[in-house]
Amino acid sequence: MDSDNLNNEAGKPDSPRVTDSSARPVDESSSSSNRNSQDSQTSPGQNNIDGSSNVISTSIEPGFSLLPLLFWPIYLVIAITRASFSTIIKVVNLNKNSGHSSETEYSQIRNSSSFDGPNNLPEATPISPQNSAKEWLLNLNPSNNLSFFNGDYGEALQVSKRNFQALIVILVSELKDDAKRLIPVLSNPELINYINDTNTLVYFNSVLEISGLHVAQTLMAGDMPFIAILAPKFDTETNSFKLSVVSRLDGLPANPENDIGFVYDFINRNIERHSRILQNARREQEERARARTLREQQDLDYHASLERDRIREMELREKERLKAAKLEEKAKRKENKLLLNKQKRDWRVFTKNTVFNIDEPVGSPSDGVCVLSIRLEDGSRIKRKFNGSDSIETVYMYVETTKLTEEDISDFYSDFPNFMQNQNSGKFPAMPESIKNYKHEYDFNLVVPYPRSEFEPSQETIRECLQRVNMYPSALLMAESNNDDDDESSEDEGDE
Repeated sequence: MDSDNLNNEAGKPDSPRVTDSSARPVDESSSSSNRNSQDSQTSPGQNNIDGSSNVISTSIEPGFSLLPLLFWPIYLVIAITRASFSTIIKVVNLNKNSGHSSETEYSQIRNSSSFDGPNNLPEATPISPQNSAKEWLLNLNPSNNLSFFNGDYGEALQVSKRNFQALIVILVSELKDDAKRLIPVLSNPELINYINDTNTLVYFNSVLEISGLHVAQTLMAGDMPFIAILAPKFDTETNSFKLSVVSRLDGLPANPENDIGFVYDFINRNIERHSRILQNARREQEERARARTLREQQDLDYHASLERDRIREMELREKERLKAAKLEEKAKRKENKLLLNKQKRDWRVFTKNTVFNIDEPVGSPSDGVCVLSIRLEDGSRIKRKFNGSDSIETVYMYVETTKLTEEDISDFYSDFPNFMQNQNSGKFPAMPESIKNYKHEYDFNLVVPYPRSEFEPSQETIRECLQRVNMYPSALLMAESNNDDDDESSEDEGDE
């Protein structure tokens, strides 16, 4: 049955009103403006009597009176009381006459068949997932397999718009006998399979609930049961999709035997008409989602690459910093070593010329003279006499002076030319500035091989040290290295 035939049958008694919103644009103010213009053509003081051939018009000029001004408060109280009693009577009759198909307030809102529903649908008051309409349907048909949207009307609109799905809004009134005719329609397997295959949302509610009544007022529903099909439609003004009422069905046909086929054709025809648009929209949405996911993944990869480059650059800078620090430390260590060697040279030359500038003592052990034979680190031997009253550190100082070379002595005199002049003139040579605050550290230890005994550089006399090991007045000592220079040399080689 096409839309023209359905609209022609809308004037018959008990026939459903089918409206296709795509047939003409929506104009909410057309009905009210027409009625206002017709009422304004007849003035309050005129009476129009339509006869078979003549129209007689009479006008009566009202006279001035003060009575309406005096009694207007009484008239106002009477009007308010009458309206209150009228509302109470309607509510009581609605609760008592549950078996009658009385017309409720929502059905009086829509009287014009020219309204197709708003294009931009406001959200209704949220409702609980379970409502009286679903409970009523399950009580009458426990085996119902149609899946309803489990949420309020506003959520259904959002899901439909977001996922580009068609939305079927079904509103019933349990007080009307026609509502039971909808049960076999909603239980039809073919209709259920079609709704599931097309991924269509179904919102089901009762106008006896406040939430359902708000939805009925929003969609300007007429007779019950009411079925409306909503779908996202492209708006050229905003260049986006908006939900619109595609078609609506106010009431069921007069013949109950054709309910299933009539509703199925109504739903199938309108959904198929917009299915391609919805499929294309969903496909574009999926492509945009894939493109967005690809861009996000590319952004993640790009930022990850930047992070890797940043970490690599930071590690490289840290490596270069450590290398530069090592080179600086090595250069500083080398400089300190050169300075230390120069100080050692100056100290040795100064010691040789101040402590050992005289010949070694002569005499026998009874004169307090002892003889020490010392084997140096390079394997060579030196032999010298010392006074037994000399400190054992004097032996250390003598061993240090044996390490001087002709080049060391020549360099020292080149650095301190006044030193030799003072020495030749018989003056006590002044201590060089390089060793005024210098404390010499010996890089060897003097030990007795057997029984092994070590002598620390101290002010203890040679006699006391040798008598402790029963070797006075003559002894064989060994100069053993402390290996400090060897450790520094190996460390420098490792840095290279």
